[in-house]
Amino acid sequence: MKIKICKENKQKIQKALDEINGKSCQHCFTDYEEIIELAKKAETKVFQLVRKKCDMSGAEIEITSGNSVANAYKYSRIATTIRILRTKTGWFLINVIKDKIFGDGGEFRIYLTEEQATRAINNLLENFSVIGKTYSTTFKKEDLFNSDKKDT
Repeated sequence: MKIKICKENKQKIQKALDEINGKSCQHCFTDYEEIIELAKKAETKVFQLVRKKCDMSGAEIEITSGNSVANAYKYSRIATTIRILRTKTGWFLINVIKDKIFGDGGEFRIYLTEEQATRAINNLLENFSVIGKTYSTTFKKEDLFNSDKKDT
């Protein structure tokens, strides 16, 4: 599935939600408008990390519906989990699944490419320093994602 999140595809997105949710509606994403709002939130969150629209392509967001409930609530709830992908032309709905949640809910998880993660970390380092320490203010992708390096 790959449906561009836009007004023109409202019926396709609504159909995908309806097919997955069935009769479940209380803790689920049930409306196209919810998906539009989630895409706007995703746009803001990813932009805050990478700071350039041209660098946002490839980011994915996984969002689970529902809100967290007290630990005393011991029953499961039916929810909807969607996955959206940012491309050069906008956000696309790439997966919708029925999910079972317990105390958690309303999860919003960002998945960045290695280049985006490197950019996000470097952007973060521009905003603070550690007292008494000197660090390189620029990380390279190799420094962050090379699991073959061993501490010596």
